[in-house]
Amino acid sequence: MNETAIVERITELKRLHPAITWEEIQRRLEVECAMRWNSPMALRAWWRRRKDRAQFTHTQLDAGATVAQRTQLRDAAMRETRESDLVCIPEPLPKPFHEPLRIPFQRTLVIADIHAPFHDKSFLVQLLNKHHGEYDQIVVAGDVFDFAQISRYPRDWNVPRLETELAMAGEVLLALAKTAPVYICNGNHDERMAVKLDAALTLQRLIYAALGNKQPRYQITVSEYDYIEIGETFVVGHLSQSHKQPGKLAATIAKQRQQHVLVGHDHLLGVVQNDQWLGASIGCIADPQKFWYSERRLNTYAPMQQGYALLRAEDEFEVFNRFSEPVFRRYRYLGKMYNSWKG
Repeated sequence: MNETAIVERITELKRLHPAITWEEIQRRLEVECAMRWNSPMALRAWWRRRKDRAQFTHTQLDAGATVAQRTQLRDAAMRETRESDLVCIPEPLPKPFHEPLRIPFQRTLVIADIHAPFHDKSFLVQLLNKHHGEYDQIVVAGDVFDFAQISRYPRDWNVPRLETELAMAGEVLLALAKTAPVYICNGNHDERMAVKLDAALTLQRLIYAALGNKQPRYQITVSEYDYIEIGETFVVGHLSQSHKQPGKLAATIAKQRQQHVLVGHDHLLGVVQNDQWLGASIGCIADPQKFWYSERRLNTYAPMQQGYALLRAEDEFEVFNRFSEPVFRRYRYLGKMYNSWKG
């Protein structure tokens, strides 16, 4: 089918169907071309070469039309031309990261702010032994690493090497993964390496580096987000800012999300209620006495508090202090929910 034949066929289609669109004309021509000569590719190529479709339509297709019909056809052709030009816009890049991590609800041990190699080994061993058999998974709410070597704070003391920090963080994660599957979200200290390098570096890669060639007993799953959703009721995450009242920011987020929110980052213990939703600061696993930057200057920071949380059922959880004593409990009794603060 040469160009003359195509023009004649388009003219015929316009005469028989005045309201026909350019998309419909192209579709019909491709079908006819394929049925007669089995060569629709040549037609597509010719169609793409027609940069003057507006003028082509006005001068050749509607010679016998009225002025109103010519105006209508010209406007339609111009609109088709503008739409065809949009095809040249490149497709955007795909989303560069995955969706937030959502895991089914199971009994969950929630810890935060390990800050290896400044973790408190005795505290971690204590809580793992106390709650052995009471949880089916572990969620770490950010700051697995400390990365003091690349901190913006002055390094005027004997900070550990990066290799030491990675290796010790890996050993802590392997110990956790001996008891249950482990899920980890991002924290601000975990991002120090990428900030220092001014380059893309995922938490997943850092965890791989920390584990080396050692295989955990249970799977370790990493999210590049700073939060993880657990079932329908809970969100566990790492705050990007702090508030002097522990649990305050988490409670604000909880009301917004309509979920209970448990957070790390502030290294404090406290639970705040906002309507029926609760926001909890769950303390840290790190040893507060080993934080140089919080000790070397006079400041108004509240003393760091160690702690953790245990999600026992959908909508039921407890927050514990350094001695594994409950400081808050949300529980169900005779079909009703109750909140209990202690200490």
